Amino acid sequence: MKNKKRFFQGLALIAIFAVQAQIAVAQEDSMHEGESVFVRNEPMQAEENFIDQGMQFSIEENSLDRGRQFVANKDYETAVAEFSEVIRLNPNLAEAYLLRGRAILAEALEPSNAEKSALIEKAIEDFTQAIRLGPENAAIAYRERGRAYLNNGDFNKAIANYDQAIRIDPNYTTAFRDRGGAYYEIKDYDKAIKDYTQAIQLEADNAITYGNRGIAFAMMGEYDKAIEDYNLAIQIDGDDAWLYSLRGSAYFRKGDLELAIADYDKAIEVNPNNADAFNNRGFIHYMQKDYDKAIEDYTQSIGIAPNYAIAYNNRGIAFTDKRDNDRAIADFTRAVQIDPKYTIAYRNRANAHANKRDFDKAIADYTQAIQLDPNNAVSYSRRGDAFYNIKDYDRAIADYSQAIRLRANNSMAFNNRGNAHYFKGDYEKAIADYSQAIQLDPNNAMAFNNRGFAYFNRGEDEKAIADYEAALQIDPNHALAMTNLENARQSQ
Repeated sequence: MKNKKRFFQGLALIAIFAVQAQIAVAQEDSMHEGESVFVRNEPMQAEENFIDQGMQFSIEENSLDRGRQFVANKDYETAVAEFSEVIRLNPNLAEAYLLRGRAILAEALEPSNAEKSALIEKAIEDFTQAIRLGPENAAIAYRERGRAYLNNGDFNKAIANYDQAIRIDPNYTTAFRDRGGAYYEIKDYDKAIKDYTQAIQLEADNAITYGNRGIAFAMMGEYDKAIEDYNLAIQIDGDDAWLYSLRGSAYFRKGDLELAIADYDKAIEVNPNNADAFNNRGFIHYMQKDYDKAIEDYTQSIGIAPNYAIAYNNRGIAFTDKRDNDRAIADFTRAVQIDPKYTIAYRNRANAHANKRDFDKAIADYTQAIQLDPNNAVSYSRRGDAFYNIKDYDRAIADYSQAIRLRANNSMAFNNRGNAHYFKGDYEKAIADYSQAIQLDPNNAMAFNNRGFAYFNRGEDEKAIADYEAALQIDPNHALAMTNLENARQSQ
């Protein structure tokens, strides 16, 4: 009974360690969400002048000029009213429809505009009318309609419109650049790079184009090419914080953390209100395990952008690693208040609840995460851990089994399901799961140790000893394997 008692203690400690190890995985996933990179498209180009249609009344010209000025001042509602008056006076003036469509689209793209989709549809109607009425300005109208579709998430229609714009004007730089952005959105990075390259050939001094091509290279894992493009962009425009942030991201992906931090430092110097740069720099400090600096940066990011859910989530992760679970829970709670569909934040809050051994709350949050993303193996595996810890082994087994169905190479899920089978007294199934965990990860000392437990309990001392020794070969400091090996030898 003495040996058996130690055995149970060992397995319980292993189970808790498994939960902690998986929490570390959750934190890594969350942090990758925190790194922000955005493709940029320019809204309007000063060089895109409309072809003079000749016979226009001065009142129309004055209204169009006033409307343009209102757009420049971001008074889109008044601008739309001016352009609408011109359309009332001259319903066949394509330029007025085009300008009104631009003003409506600009209003739609204002942050947190609840009427975004409806306004974009109105803009599309105006661009369509402009195409019908003014073939001489059709290239611009097609490009603008492409922008509208792009911002509404209809990327294939956007590409079709950019195709038309380029067909009409094969030297239309911004159409190539915008089409590159649409290809980027559908993850066709080769075509995106081709379009950005064509835009660069037409206009070699546009920093945004180099920046966007760099992003496409980065998405393909070609970080050196990405950095080369960011360098060229910075040579053109050294006052754009976005470019330093992009290069910092590429350096981070290459593992050059100090160079990455230097670029985020520069991005913040250029734009002290750059919430993304603070968030991303905080991310790197976190990866360096400098949690205090990470929290400081995340806090700065939140101060600039109070509704930045990712920054709250990431700060919560840093608090979790500092074992300040209460502050972590508060941050994750704020993240899901801002974004009720933020799956990772629910899962991370569940992890913090589990750290406090409040498994009922943990289960509720894992369940919410599963409802939002039913194909995520991690959420099932962690909910299984929570059920395991409250000794609901049947539900734990069900969750581990679902995690395995979703990700068949999940060594930890096999190990933990083996634990649940063991505590139900089904040593045969436990051994089968530990064996599968070892097959998937031959360096899984935990699974060797646990299989040794199961063999020992079945009276198979030699197999138990072999497994404990294997665990110690992998991890010579595995304290539980040492204790259990000694017990097994003494029992012979």
